[in-house]
Amino acid sequence: MEKNSRIELSADGLTAKNAGTNFESVRCNVKVKSGKWYYEIKLITNGLFQIGWCTTAFTPDAAAGNGVGDDSNSWAYDGSRQRNGMLARPTTASTGDYIGVAIDLDAKKMDFYRNGHNMGTAYDNFSVGDGLYPAVTLSGGQQCSFNFGKTPFAYPHPSSDYKVLHCFLSEAEVEKLNQLFNKYKAMGVQLSESGETGDIIKGAGFLQYGQDLGVVEDTDPGLMLLAFKLGAEAQWEFSREEFINGWTAFGRVLVLHHGGHEGEARRVAAEIKNDDSFRAFYYFVFDYLREANKVILLMEEALTVWEMLGFPNKWQYWGKWTDFLKNHTSARSVSKDTWRQFFDFYRAHPTGFDAYDEDSSWPILFDEFVEWMNANKD
Repeated sequence: MEKNSRIELSADGLTAKNAGTNFESVRCNVKVKSGKWYYEIKLITNGLFQIGWCTTAFTPDAAAGNGVGDDSNSWAYDGSRQRNGMLARPTTASTGDYIGVAIDLDAKKMDFYRNGHNMGTAYDNFSVGDGLYPAVTLSGGQQCSFNFGKTPFAYPHPSSDYKVLHCFLSEAEVEKLNQLFNKYKAMGVQLSESGETGDIIKGAGFLQYGQDLGVVEDTDPGLMLLAFKLGAEAQWEFSREEFINGWTAFGRVLVLHHGGHEGEARRVAAEIKNDDSFRAFYYFVFDYLREANKVILLMEEALTVWEMLGFPNKWQYWGKWTDFLKNHTSARSVSKDTWRQFFDFYRAHPTGFDAYDEDSSWPILFDEFVEWMNANKD
């Protein structure tokens, strides 16, 4: 925990008390950049509090009474004064209440729960920056306890998709993860023309890691899946922070032991079988693959990636779609908006286009495709 000087922590670090008179803040030492996460706070005393998330840039001002949720680098549920620009009007909270804090970093959505009741989406389209930390601000004398999932929640999140923040790996297991990182990092450095280029797994090390995880073909999206799950930002690289924090957050003890790597990519793939999880991964892929300072994917690349992601088996019009893009349109690239809307387009029209509304907000490329399909009906 990182805290103001007047915050007192219990021996296990999970109970915080403001021993001062100003508004004092505490930031937890776990950071998340992607995925769905949930933690819970119990209010031990009655007073002013603000509970939520913050970036590294968050700087509380105790003397001015500013804490979590009072600047552009933090977001909070204010259960006393009910301010901070929340989208939904929350209910007030008091001593003994449990506040559940949920975040979907891929959909950019925050929700807060009071004793298991969802108070509605509080924030959306927020900036993740280099990652978000759980954070709390307490008024003088206020006390609360944190539960990051080591013990059962009083009110678990209704969806099992939301992960706990507690690290279930021992210090020895985390050290093994560091050793594993060093192994693959060394492979990349050995074959790099420029030698050491940072604390990252790259090149041959990245590819070998993928193979050891069960990625065996160039058309296998497994490496992108792993990048998605670990919150990787740079193409075909893992930083030490991404690697260690990612695997510890997911509690992947199995990747540390002999034979534990095999099939891990397939296990990760199984986690995105439902549409909501796949949508988040699908959105991630565009930003992960596009070149720096570019806002498009070239058409040839987009077609290749769509195929890697399994659309030939998802949509009966895949063959028609590829024929149209290759031979019957002047479009040579795919924008981020078109990429994202394609996900809804194929789901909205699984068997035909009679219900297609060209006056809606679909991209022009879809209008042209439907027009071409209607003109070439068998």
